[in-house]
Amino acid sequence: MIYPEPLSNHSTNDQISKLVFDCTWQILTTINSYNQHHSNEEYIETVIISGLGTGYGKVPFDVCARSMITAIIIFTTAGLSVIEKSLRCLDYLEKPQFY
Repeated sequence: MIYPEPLSNHSTNDQISKLVFDCTWQILTTINSYNQHHSNEEYIETVIISGLGTGYGKVPFDVCARSMITAIIIFTTAGLSVIEKSLRCLDYLEKPQFY
């Protein structure tokens, strides 16, 4: 994409859902990596993420919310191994649904 345009013009809801999920996951991964390499004084404790793509991208609110919430739930669920988290991500990306 050379310039911003509505995502719905070229993508299905499933493709958009996967994109929003991936972007949310990358945000969480970046924050987690940052926190692992910085002291408590620089630690990021709270993050506010607006609905990704819901403005100019015209991503439907329900598609965005479902994708972002699922990524956050899988990422932050304590007790899941890296493999279990990966399997849940693959399961969601194969057929986007709310976890």
